[in-house]
Amino acid sequence: MTTGTAQSVFDVLAHATPIGPSSGDHLLTPDERRVLLQFEDLVHRGRLSYYEVGRALIAIRDGRLYREGYRSIGEFCVERLAICQSRCYQLMTAVGVADQLGATIGVRPTKEAHVRLLLPYALVDQIAIWREVVARSAGTKVTGTLIRGVIREITAGHCSLAIRFVQAEHRMSCADWTWNPVTGCLRGCDYCAARQLAGDCPETAGHGFVPAFHPERLSAPRHMGEPTTRSTAGGRVLVSPLGDILGDWVPDEWVNAVVETMREAPAWTFLVQTKNPARLTTITWPENVWVGATVDRQVRVIPTLEAFCAVLATVKYIACTPLLELVTMPSFTGVDWLHISEQYAAGIVPDRQPAWRWVASLLGQAEEAGCPVSCSWGLHVWPMQGPMTGCGGYVKGAMNR
Repeated sequence: MTTGTAQSVFDVLAHATPIGPSSGDHLLTPDERRVLLQFEDLVHRGRLSYYEVGRALIAIRDGRLYREGYRSIGEFCVERLAICQSRCYQLMTAVGVADQLGATIGVRPTKEAHVRLLLPYALVDQIAIWREVVARSAGTKVTGTLIRGVIREITAGHCSLAIRFVQAEHRMSCADWTWNPVTGCLRGCDYCAARQLAGDCPETAGHGFVPAFHPERLSAPRHMGEPTTRSTAGGRVLVSPLGDILGDWVPDEWVNAVVETMREAPAWTFLVQTKNPARLTTITWPENVWVGATVDRQVRVIPTLEAFCAVLATVKYIACTPLLELVTMPSFTGVDWLHISEQYAAGIVPDRQPAWRWVASLLGQAEEAGCPVSCSWGLHVWPMQGPMTGCGGYVKGAMNR
């Protein structure tokens, strides 16, 4: 339950007048400033539930109440609320799902972690799972163990679920969807946000960050239908971001099954990214697959360029995700696209931004070579404006924010 003060905050936020992005009025009204300060105080004191915080964030986003001093709701969350951007978008997504479940069944999940367990599934299946969970709880406390048990029974064949892609975090500019048929990694990178998320993430299905194959998820493309065109990345799917699908430890059988599934879904564009670029050369890639290699440090440049010279793929891209040091590219031969990102870690605020001179150097190198560049939503040192010329199915210059 909210306090009287909290309820007054939500009342003001709920009636905030949305201001379009073309408006030149970036100043908040006195009432807007007051309510944002009250909301900030309530969040810092831990007085609000995930639903209350998420609902308020949606109102702030839709009314652009972050506009005085901040470029996005994510930046507002980091600077004002000490909430990392990924967590901000998790909370807003959870509110949407909770509202659907509450409207249909009459009971909303009380914990955001419970909502996350439902995210890999289509809305109709989320409702079916939640209805069964509510029935079994019989008015007692719902637990994550109960939800996982219902999901296990359903996926074991007691009834059928239409497993789908999962909507990507709002901060991700290169794809609107993620798909994790293979999870886990053995590299042990100290900055790995995926490893931090794996502990309570439903998509690792209890395996943590130990490599695992999830064959039931191979049905996801069939259940998705045709991709939408609501954004430039509407038909793109990032494959196995919770692991490295081409790590040396991943059996060929797992990789082949995923590749064939992608081949059978030509309406979608799949992005396969790895830190093991040599393995990219061993696979015949379908036309709807873009292949990428992570170059976080200079030492990865030459192995990546050598592999790209031998890879046949529609698009080959380098992802400096994250960019950890100054990187010099001796050539962009075979590179169709460069993506630059900050370092972020789940639950750690603030994200670690690369030095501007590192980014500027890469931008200059890419411009000289004529290589298109995009950046993540969270890269604060990226120029906010850029050319928007379509190029081979992706955007040249800054991605559409």
